[in-house]
Amino acid sequence: MFLRLESLKMAGIKSLTSSIDKLQEDVPKTIESLRMAGIKVWVLTGDKEETAVNISYSAGHFKQGMTELRLTKITDSIECAEAVRRHMISAENNFSQGKHNALIIDGTTLTHALYDHGDILRDLCHLCVAVLCCRMSPLQKAEVVKLIKNGKDAPVTAAIGDGANDVSMIQEAHVGLGIMGKEGRQAVRNSDYAFSKFKFLNRMLLLHGHFFYIRISTLVNYFFYKNVAFITAQLFYMFFSAFSQQSLFDSFYLMFYNITFTSLPIFLYSLFEQHTKQSTLLEQPQLYKKITRNRKLTKKYFIQWNALGLWHAVVFFFGVFLMFDGDITFYKDGKMMGNWMLGSVVYITCVLAVNIKLGLETYYWSAPIFFSYIFAFVGNVAMTSLYTGLLWPDLIISHQDFFHLFFVHVSCGPIWLCMILLIVIALLPDILIRCITDIQKTKNDSRRNHILIAKYIAMKMPHSDSTIPLKELSPPETEKFVTTSDDSPQLKSFVQKTNL
Repeated sequence: MFLRLESLKMAGIKSLTSSIDKLQEDVPKTIESLRMAGIKVWVLTGDKEETAVNISYSAGHFKQGMTELRLTKITDSIECAEAVRRHMISAENNFSQGKHNALIIDGTTLTHALYDHGDILRDLCHLCVAVLCCRMSPLQKAEVVKLIKNGKDAPVTAAIGDGANDVSMIQEAHVGLGIMGKEGRQAVRNSDYAFSKFKFLNRMLLLHGHFFYIRISTLVNYFFYKNVAFITAQLFYMFFSAFSQQSLFDSFYLMFYNITFTSLPIFLYSLFEQHTKQSTLLEQPQLYKKITRNRKLTKKYFIQWNALGLWHAVVFFFGVFLMFDGDITFYKDGKMMGNWMLGSVVYITCVLAVNIKLGLETYYWSAPIFFSYIFAFVGNVAMTSLYTGLLWPDLIISHQDFFHLFFVHVSCGPIWLCMILLIVIALLPDILIRCITDIQKTKNDSRRNHILIAKYIAMKMPHSDSTIPLKELSPPETEKFVTTSDDSPQLKSFVQKTNL
């Protein structure tokens, strides 16, 4: 993901004739967090070169030790091509040696580089940790965003600005962000999201962006899954009904499956789920990399969800079908089990299983999510009881085959036993996946915590010539460290600050 910035400054002390600019608070911290999250930060500004470079260093966009590659004051296309290729070779050499490149380019050079040498300029920018474009016009800002947005790897771009000269850039990017600064409200009015200070960008992307992506990706995958788990049974039933038009499920079930029976839990999940603590996401920006490039909606996850849905459909249909095999009956008067009873048992088993499956995906059991399951269960029972417990007029229902069917269902012990066994069998892969995921997450957190503790202890140890440099230790090795009672309060404070 690329982020174009223009609003790094705010108006400070004003007089009648001039103003003093200063950085907003936490700008360097925010840019460093974005960089740790795998987001490349570019600064596009109309300031002159010296001013723009000083601001980049002050904001933490440029750091000491970076190799500056300057493409400035070039007025000829051929000269521009030679300079870009020369810097390209230098950048590749620095990149292979593990050095960081910082590109500085002005509006005059961009005039030739964008239109005549756009591809090689894009490749050069990809080899740079930070890019600074100065002395730019508003149109050039939009052209730079367009250059990267239309690249081969098709990155997601975001542009943030606080003035009318940033509007074209904000509109060109995939996501436009406006800051309510001293330069009016034009940027805010033309943006997708707006806030008052630059530092809020950190919380918006790393926290809310992370949460909402997990919620939306799970929502999309879950909707495909639950419909595969439900309607595939109708496909299986076709082979046992001589390929007739006979439906396994009553129209009541077909109508309300997505509308009411399985809708409320996933709806509230997509609003309130928090798979990780807020403090963890803010203190460890690198976790954002786990969701970049749409990783939760890849073919792998899509196939996994739908394969589980297919497995559940196989278990539900054939499990109930085998229970009904042999012309058995659960009626007190000895009547045979019919088509609608088969469909009803398969349906209720499916509804219970897909809701439990969503529960396995839930990490944050807030009150709304908890009560959504209770409300969904009570509502399902109430609606089905009302539908099957009354003799409806022929104008509303053309047949009465469902009359009292649900009450026979819920009063039969063997059917409940069958449903419970089928749900457990169907959800075994889901439980296994959840266990493996949680164990791996616990191991990663434990290793990270041990490394932080080891670094703290190393910081407290007196340095001498005989001191062995501390390396990252595995969890069993770090457990060998023993602290004295004098260090316990400091270590406890350090652990709390680092969210151990």
